[in-house]
Amino acid sequence: MVATSAEWGAVTRARREDVASDLAFTRVRGTKSKTRDRIVSIVTEDQRSLLKYALEHAQGENGLLFLDWQNVRRDLRAACKKLKIPRCSPNDLRRTCATWLRAAGTPPHLIAPLMGHADSRMVERVYGRLEPAALAELIAKATGSTSAGSQQTGAHRPAFGGQDGQRAARKSAKLAPQRRPI
Repeated sequence: MVATSAEWGAVTRARREDVASDLAFTRVRGTKSKTRDRIVSIVTEDQRSLLKYALEHAQGENGLLFLDWQNVRRDLRAACKKLKIPRCSPNDLRRTCATWLRAAGTPPHLIAPLMGHADSRMVERVYGRLEPAALAELIAKATGSTSAGSQQTGAHRPAFGGQDGQRAARKSAKLAPQRRPI
């Protein structure tokens, strides 16, 4: 999910043959809308590394890439507790993909198709909220200036968090915030 921005349902439908042998792209079998069944380009080393790991360790049966995961939320909660990181949901993992790309300077109109969105509005509203240091770095890069934030913080790579850690994660903006009902 972090590598491809696939939603949980698409992960349960993933097949080994959906992934290109050179890891350059993968099919995401989404069903929510016509844009959700899509081909996702794998462009960063982080994406390739995560996808390669999934292919090496996935033990799916009957053509599926992954085994049936009965209680993903419980298991993610336990894994986060063990790692001492904020709790996360499957959708937090999906949003992490977009947040990392956005923090790296990828424009929202290029992230939207990867997410299966029809346009960039959702990316701009949800994934465009970056940590001040990451935002300063992007602005400095765009303007050719030097960012004080990037000098102090060095390389920036957001982590993911989840429901229990939402306030803390939002304070440091290391996770795309969860959508809240209006």
